[in-house]
Amino acid sequence: MIKRSSEGFTLIELLIVIAIIGVLAAGLLAVVDPLTQMAKGRDSGRRSDAKQLVDAVERYKIYYGVYPDSTCWWCSSRSGTNWLPVLLGSKEIKKLPMDPKNTASPELTYYYTSNGADYCIQIGFEINVASDPDYRGYWNSTWKLRYGPYGASGGLCGSR
Repeated sequence: MIKRSSEGFTLIELLIVIAIIGVLAAGLLAVVDPLTQMAKGRDSGRRSDAKQLVDAVERYKIYYGVYPDSTCWWCSSRSGTNWLPVLLGSKEIKKLPMDPKNTASPELTYYYTSNGADYCIQIGFEINVASDPDYRGYWNSTWKLRYGPYGASGGLCGSR
């Protein structure tokens, strides 16, 4: 006859504990929402990149008297690391920023345009930024912020 030990846990007890841990983990994931937290982190990086770009463009204007002229209507970071060669060549910025997600998406991309007297930087965000004063709209599944001078006619970035 097989002697049963009274030490240890039964299979039912172990399954109940595993089920409880699973329910708690699922509840924690629902509260924390890691995908949203990652998107917020990337958006924070985008804001930092925007400030870096604006500062470099403004320093360029102080030194040269005009804003760096764009070689295209809306130069895009999708073109690679040299997407704004005039600014990069001026030494006002060491490395042009790229979107943290770095996808081929035209929406999560940095754009720059300038006519020398005015400029506009447009950046797509993943999280709702409608309360930001630089908010310009929501289209193609991303929230858009534009940075640049706003004149009486709105300038290249439009009006506030």
